[in-house]
Amino acid sequence: MKIQLKVPILLTEQSTPITELEMREKICPSDIRFLRATHMGDPTIEDMLTLASRLTGQSEAILNKLDMADLDTVCGEAWSFLAKSRTGGKTP
Repeated sequence: MKIQLKVPILLTEQSTPITELEMREKICPSDIRFLRATHMGDPTIEDMLTLASRLTGQSEAILNKLDMADLDTVCGEAWSFLAKSRTGGKTP
C-alpha cells in the first residue's frame, strides 16, 4: 500500500524529497517481536513507529521527520494492519 505524504521528508538540501511511503500489509512474527503484551491494546508512539519502520523499510530516524498529520496516518495504517492480522483479516 502506498501512503502519500502531505509534507514530504527532506533529508538534506540536496536529496530528493520522500513524498510517499510503501507499506507492506503482511505482518510477520519478527515485525512484532518487540511488542509487550501490555502494549497490544494501547501502543506507545515508539511501538507504532517501530512497527511502521518495519513495514515500510524506512529507518525510525527518517520516520521521526514525519509531519504530525503524516505520522498519524502512517502509524494508524501500521496499527490497523496489526489489528487485522490478529483477527484473521477482519477489522475488529
